[in-house]
Amino acid sequence: MRKYEKIRRIGHRDNEELFDSGYIAVQEKMDGANFRIYINEDRELSFGSRNIDYRNVPDEDVDKNFRPAIEYIRDSARLTAVYDVVNNYGPVTLFGEAMHKHELDYDWDSTPRVLGFDVYSHLKDEYLQWTIAEEIFNRLNIETAPVLDFGPVDEITPSDYEEIESSYRDGIAEGVVFKNHSTQTRAKLITEAFAERKKNAKAGAQAGVPETKRCSCRNTSATTIAESRRS
Repeated sequence: MRKYEKIRRIGHRDNEELFDSGYIAVQEKMDGANFRIYINEDRELSFGSRNIDYRNVPDEDVDKNFRPAIEYIRDSARLTAVYDVVNNYGPVTLFGEAMHKHELDYDWDSTPRVLGFDVYSHLKDEYLQWTIAEEIFNRLNIETAPVLDFGPVDEITPSDYEEIESSYRDGIAEGVVFKNHSTQTRAKLITEAFAERKKNAKAGAQAGVPETKRCSCRNTSATTIAESRRS
């Protein structure tokens, strides 16, 4: 089962090729936990968190935070479509966000337990183009994290996404992720308000004080990158 790579902030040397060529998908970054669904060549499903493979693990031994996500897939996914997915793409690992409470409070009545965001092809040894990944999630009846834009690299400006409203809560999103299939490159842009909220929550937890402060600062790194691209 493939493990999802750590996504660095935009501007890191790991994502220098992000805007070299091709198309970019811009997707809302959800504040949940990394979740994996592996479909093997025998069309069998297995699950995992980012670091733990739950194959052959009894349900009662699965981390309680991931049990609702597994139950959701078993109950809601269109499992008959698994055959089509394997026939067309071979074994794949689907990546999604297991949506349970972290820093942000979502509208839990309308937020699915799992929101898909990437599909890895074990035959091609690469992440699939977003349009193909979206088709796979749709076939399986798994909702995806909201896509804000999909277009040529020269039409995507990072600074446009410094402060965006979330599709699943009344307020700003955690941030966005930029994905380029051609270069197999990913980068994240975290809103300053979320970064400040997380920082204060951590400080408050250490001091035994609940976090209350909010920040509406603008993220300058994305602006700097956008300006350098135009120069």
